[in-house]
Amino acid sequence: MKIDSEKKKIPIYLKIYEDLKNKIEKNEYPENSKLPSIRQLALKYKLNNITVMKAFTLLEKEGYIIKKRGIGIFVKSKESLFYNTPSNNLIETFKVGQLKENNLINFASGTPSEDVYPFEIFKKLYCDVLEEYGPKIMLYHPTQGLEELREVIKKSVEKKGIFVSKDDIQITSGSQQALDLILKTLSSKRKNKIVVGNPTYHGALNTFKTNCKIYPVEMEEDGFNLIQLENILSEEKITFIYTTMDFSCPTGISWSEEKKQQLILLAKKYNTLIIEDDFASELSFY
Repeated sequence: MKIDSEKKKIPIYLKIYEDLKNKIEKNEYPENSKLPSIRQLALKYKLNNITVMKAFTLLEKEGYIIKKRGIGIFVKSKESLFYNTPSNNLIETFKVGQLKENNLINFASGTPSEDVYPFEIFKKLYCDVLEEYGPKIMLYHPTQGLEELREVIKKSVEKKGIFVSKDDIQITSGSQQALDLILKTLSSKRKNKIVVGNPTYHGALNTFKTNCKIYPVEMEEDGFNLIQLENILSEEKITFIYTTMDFSCPTGISWSEEKKQQLILLAKKYNTLIIEDDFASELSFY
């Protein structure tokens, strides 16, 4: 690594951090491998120990490494390398939706502000349903979901060229439940290897991290970095690729048609599945 902090005006510890992070992501330092000690790196770069320690502290904070007292510093295993358990504050944002402090907009949860919901329209629709169906609306319905609703969804997806029977449709309480069911259907005795965008929807990661080895792929302005994706697919037996094609959370990125087609071709070539989380394609204003 060439350090030129004066030219780049970047603190030296950040240069060391970036160098080590890139080597970890490129697997030059494989998962669970031991990193050089603080003293060794300080001697290598002709720096003091404190500067190198600051770089290690940042790597540890972002979940790239783990310090084992008396043993050394190690690269975290890949299933937890990029996506660690969120802080309590982040978990709370999923519960309450948008933040009301300092006019901040919370992009993590994908939840709109309560102010934009057409509450009066919803209230009228609820009343209409109760009036039409009476108390039986409160009863349990088939676990696959209300048949009438599945029929409506069937007709809706046909407009997109997706032809299925209503029996192929499963109603869930949200995308995380759907992903959990998919994972249980595809699960093997060994950990599933999956690909996700970096960044991606944190709720999905919470579902995946218990039983998946996660391989992140860089999100570009029009979708995945497909070169990076194919490198992973060619080296690993990937169970499935998880992505949101339209208005990905938290970036808002939508895939180009060209990259959608290329993704399908790659999935066919390497015999893997694509799990598309399509929660917002019909909300476009264009």
